[in-house]
Amino acid sequence: MCGRFILGVVREELERLVDEYYGIPVVGTEIALPRYNVAPGQPVAAVVGDGERYRLGTLRWGFVPWFAKDEKSAYAMINARAETILERPAYAQSMKTKRCVVLADGYYEWKKEGTSKIPYRIFLKDVALFAMAGLYSTWTRADGTKLHTCAIVTTAANELTRPVHERMPAILTREQEKIWLDRGNERVEELAKLLIPFDPGAMDLHPVSTRVNDAHSDDAGLIEQA
Repeated sequence: MCGRFILGVVREELERLVDEYYGIPVVGTEIALPRYNVAPGQPVAAVVGDGERYRLGTLRWGFVPWFAKDEKSAYAMINARAETILERPAYAQSMKTKRCVVLADGYYEWKKEGTSKIPYRIFLKDVALFAMAGLYSTWTRADGTKLHTCAIVTTAANELTRPVHERMPAILTREQEKIWLDRGNERVEELAKLLIPFDPGAMDLHPVSTRVNDAHSDDAGLIEQA
């Protein structure tokens, strides 16, 4: 699974990168940056597209289907498994027209060693920012207010990350992003083929402090090698 991640850039750097990658000159998110320990239930920076242009906004991490009776499902639906994504009714509408990418520059995973779990920071060697495939949904509360939520898609781990954990987020290349974010593309079977393990040669990892276990911890020391 993917239960914590990093967006460790200052706002000016995020603005530069989203302008370079997506042609979005102004950041439209209120997320405080940098973030070194993003957890479920918190707002995340996500990009959506309509086939012609992209938009950056804020979604709450934890998917609430449009037909849900309440918000409780959000804490159980932080990840959507790539292998079963086409079989889940909760994701059917989103797979067709509500796909997004969640921006990060690293994520955490925990390796079991005896009775302990050792946290690792996993990141790309040469890229400051990467895109995790996601699905989003809009749910309407009883009072008429809307809640915009998302899930991060996960896939089987690659050769580098598998010794730490069997799952990893589905990280997309720039070319794959264009296909995934094209809202006019409803060929879900083809879209699902994009959700594969990322190139292990482009990635790196190292153990970090167990302070990351506490979702209230959020400082640059969390990403340093332990």
